[in-house]
Amino acid sequence: MNRLIILLTLLSNIVFAQENSNIDKLYKSKDSVKRQIKSLEDTLVKIDNAIANEKAKQFLKNSAGQTIYGTTTPGAKLKKSPDPIESPFMTFSTATKVRILDYSNGYFGIRADTAYGYMNELWIVKDSAVKKFYDAKILGENMLKNLALEKDELEKKKQEQRYIKAWGKAKYDRVKRGEYWIGMTREIGMLSLGYPDKINSTVGSWGVHEQWVYKNGTYLYFENDILTSYQH
Repeated sequence: MNRLIILLTLLSNIVFAQENSNIDKLYKSKDSVKRQIKSLEDTLVKIDNAIANEKAKQFLKNSAGQTIYGTTTPGAKLKKSPDPIESPFMTFSTATKVRILDYSNGYFGIRADTAYGYMNELWIVKDSAVKKFYDAKILGENMLKNLALEKDELEKKKQEQRYIKAWGKAKYDRVKRGEYWIGMTREIGMLSLGYPDKINSTVGSWGVHEQWVYKNGTYLYFENDILTSYQH
């Protein structure tokens, strides 16, 4: 009887373990599918951005030989540069037809008779022609910003991989949390806590002693680039 109970218990444990194993496998499969979906979604966003950018470039190419005009609102002000704090050199008391030359960072480059300058986009009526030109320029600017962000993100990931390879993931995770510990190097300390507000250095026959001072009351003490003590 005891043997039968033991046998049934063992069989039950085996079945339970198999069930847990199957559940774990299903969760892993689910996570894998989620990662694939996220990757596809990211790819779709990049494709949509690329399509929008190509449309913008095509529009700008087609309109390169065209003259685009816009109308100012009464009180519109013209500046010599796209600087928010610069004083205008010309004010339009009534709605005025102007030639649109360019657009960047919230300002249209325009020509009004013989005057050239920059006008805040809020002073220009965005009719269909101006809006197409404006939208194309905005798409172009956004694409450049996105490319710059993607490049920065890629560089960050490459740098992270270099740190992980050099120090190990566990240590790098501590660095990301802003931790510090006895034995860490000067380089790791700089990456973990940032540049200190003050460094007091002493040089002697033993080498170089540094005291790092932070505004939050943290003091780190390095001997020949190795953290030997700290205060907080």
